[in-house]
Formats: sequence, C-alpha cells, structure tokens
Amino acid sequence: GGNQTGAVNAALGDTIILRTLASDDVPVEGVVVSFAVATGGGSISVTTDTSDADGNVKTVWTLGGALGAQGITASAAGLTGSPLAIAATATAAAPAVLEIQAQPTSGIAGAALAPAFSVIARDAFGNVVPTFADSVV
Repeated sequence: GGNQTGAVNAALGDTIILRTLASDDVPVEGVVVSFAVATGGGSISVTTDTSDADGNVKTVWTLGGALGAQGITASAAGLTGSPLAIAATATAAAPAVLEIQAQPTSGIAGAALAPAFSVIARDAFGNVVPTFADSVV
C-alpha cells in the first residue's frame, strides 16, 4: 500500500495493509498497531487496528492538501521495525478553475496579440495542475 500516488485531499487507490510476523515469518494475530499521519496532513480511516488471523492490519489513507511527499507511520509496541514509515506522493486534483496569467493590453484586428494571452489551471484546492493541456476558447 505504500509508495502510491494520488490526488490531494483524496483517498489513495489501495488500502494500506501491513502484516505482523513472528521472527519465523509466521503471521501473528492480536497485535495492536497504531496508525498516525506524520507529514502532509490528511487522515486515516483507522487509527488503531488489531491484527487478524493472517496477521493483517489495515487503514485507508486520505492525502492532505499539500503537493508532494506525505507520510504516515504504523507503530506496535515491542516489534522490530516499529515505527514503520509509509510514504505517498500527492499530485494536483482535476482542474477546477482557470486563472489568467497574462492578457493583452491592446490589439489590432488580424495581428498577433501582445503580450500573448496565457492561463493556468488550478484544482479546487488552489494547486496548479501542471498537466492541463486543454484549449481555452
């Protein structure tokens, strides 16, 4: 479930699933694991889970509003590797608003406008959508 990429303020596509294992790699039932948001904001659906018969614990991670690297941790008392850092990358959401960056101050019919008209797209959270390539008419 880690190293996913998703839109800001949206749940990642895959549930975060961790497996608790004994030193002989046998799943361990009944281990309490705590999840916490470490960086980037956002939320998790389950803050504490107890491992099932397969040793699994899980949570759904909704990314925060900041673009770039985000992280959560999973902790279990007494386990090697705890806390475990889990990373994801937040990208801009779908375009929601066009913002004028430059517009012509005057023009003559049939001549190129100066400066050239340009716009950028922003998602509903104000982030620039760098992949926006639609025509603006």
